[in-house]
Amino acid sequence: MGAWGITAFESDAGLDVNDGIRESLPNDGRLTLHMLLEFIKNSQWQEFDDPKLGNSHTSPLAVAELIFKIKDGDYASLDYDDVWAKKYKRFQNLSAFTADKESILWLRDYLTENLAAARNNAAVNNPANPYNGWFHKEDWEGWQTHMESIIKRLEELSERTEEEINLLENEQTQDGSMSMGGMNM
Repeated sequence: MGAWGITAFESDAGLDVNDGIRESLPNDGRLTLHMLLEFIKNSQWQEFDDPKLGNSHTSPLAVAELIFKIKDGDYASLDYDDVWAKKYKRFQNLSAFTADKESILWLRDYLTENLAAARNNAAVNNPANPYNGWFHKEDWEGWQTHMESIIKRLEELSERTEEEINLLENEQTQDGSMSMGGMNM
């Protein structure tokens, strides 16, 4: 099928990354960004595209989107809620998700380089296709805006003072249950 939208989660590649990560979630529920990046680097079918290619849907983009879906408590697109999926690990069951600055900066730099290469491809390398492979100008512009937004959010994370950044905002509710990003567990 390929891609049907501007985000990595609107592509087969992004959904494959998500599924692969879900299957490999640690049993103790403690996840790190470094683990995610190592998982993709060591996975034969999910290896990193060279950012100089300027590809639209990359494994690192899927990881970046995953960070913010979890951080924002948006588990609907990450976990299956159907009965058949109850046996699968679930992102909403994570007890911790942290990132070191080096991993955040690596991801930010990768996406920045990827965006610059895509823009260069559109402007210089293929004037017959000014949208870097996108069929419609609005998709090309939307993808660039999406990338800029993700890069900006990664930059904001990198500016935080702590060395290890908590990406999972667990909160104790009044009834004693855990709330992750606004979702009661």
